[in-house]
Amino acid sequence: MAPIKRSTSESVRSSENVGYLTKFNQLLDRLQAANGAEPVFLGYISEFGLFPEEQRADFLQAHGDLVREAFFTPAGRLLMGYPGFPAAWMCAPFAADVEALGPDEISSKAKNIHSGKRKR
Repeated sequence: MAPIKRSTSESVRSSENVGYLTKFNQLLDRLQAANGAEPVFLGYISEFGLFPEEQRADFLQAHGDLVREAFFTPAGRLLMGYPGFPAAWMCAPFAADVEALGPDEISSKAKNIHSGKRKR
């Protein structure tokens, strides 16, 4: 199956974001390849819950590094604060990392996401 073409708006195509978007698209392509034709993974959080439960452990075994880089590090560790979110299975192997993220850092990162700015 050929990778699905996904477009990205010009507003997020800074050199900083291109690497992340490339990795995220690779993650989506690997989810799609492992899952088959339906559903099509476009990157919505709700779609990650549609990945078959019986394939999740094997997927994480094969692609854990990419999951960490493309999903957990930029977004998953923040989302772990919401019980039952559809991509929790992708974050579970890295749950110990969440403990290192204190409430102030979570608040700061959430404000940055909301405002569209990224602090370093």
